[in-house]
Amino acid sequence: VQALGLQPNVGDSDEQISQWMGRRADLLEETRTLPPATVNATLAECACGWAIFLHGSGGFNYDNPRYAIMLATFGYGVLAPDSFAGQTLGLRYKAPVVGLAAHLRKLNSKPSTLSFWCENYVYLPSASCTPAMVVQNSTKAYPLCYDTNPANILAHPEDWRAYYERVYLLRKLELDYVVANMPGYIAGAGKVFLAGESEGGMAAARYYSPRLESLLETGGRIVLQWSCQFCYYVSCPANARIGSGHANLSTPVLAMISPVDPYFGPESSSIAFQVANSPGGYGATGAEETGNCFAQLVQQGFKHAYTLVATASVVHGLTVQSSNVVRA
Repeated sequence: VQALGLQPNVGDSDEQISQWMGRRADLLEETRTLPPATVNATLAECACGWAIFLHGSGGFNYDNPRYAIMLATFGYGVLAPDSFAGQTLGLRYKAPVVGLAAHLRKLNSKPSTLSFWCENYVYLPSASCTPAMVVQNSTKAYPLCYDTNPANILAHPEDWRAYYERVYLLRKLELDYVVANMPGYIAGAGKVFLAGESEGGMAAARYYSPRLESLLETGGRIVLQWSCQFCYYVSCPANARIGSGHANLSTPVLAMISPVDPYFGPESSSIAFQVANSPGGYGATGAEETGNCFAQLVQQGFKHAYTLVATASVVHGLTVQSSNVVRA
């Protein structure tokens, strides 16, 4: 941050504003007086490593920026693609806050408006799928702004299998683009991680690219809020495999999830349980329904993997009740 002349604008829950967050346009604007080669060299030298972070289905809000800030606090650079964000795609557009870096600097300039625990400060305020979507398509929601409902899935299970596979395919294609256009300061970093939470955790777990896989051997995968199990989020058991079954088994994997995760947990109240244990449903049942990644990692034979069930967390996100465990 200091080496690039950036003004810190975010910080961890300790209220120490020492990191910088912004969109690529913000970085280009705030480093416009520096030669691009200098910026790239600085980004390559100043970080302990880099993480490509994949946000959940609601966008880069709630727990997502907190995870990114935690990584930055420990010295890692974080690149977080804003998935389905293209306004012309008609998928899941959320109108961005213009001048995000300056906006965050203003918010975090005084104790009364610190942003760390805010639910959303990256997109314009909205009830769900943002007014920007309504204006653009004359509809109430884009097709990938979904609200998972067990009854809906059970009414059309085959359609939902296909739907969620298309969600993953789009996430994969976006990540393919990121990997193909990966900046040198990430490709040459001493450590590279692929991390994600919820829908992003599913994508980070499943994704495989020979180029990225070789880089992940230096760092690893971080899978948050996803169970790595066959459930309504994947169409078949094979699609729950880490790296789609092609991952290097020496690549480190860290998986974290609540034991009562409302989406993928083993409790009878979770969406995964309701879909799997209802007539016409699909997903792991009985002893196979553990709600965490351990069994999948063992089955595939990973050599350096750890699954942490955050018992203090009783909600989907892990930053509120288990933040220190996440940091550790």
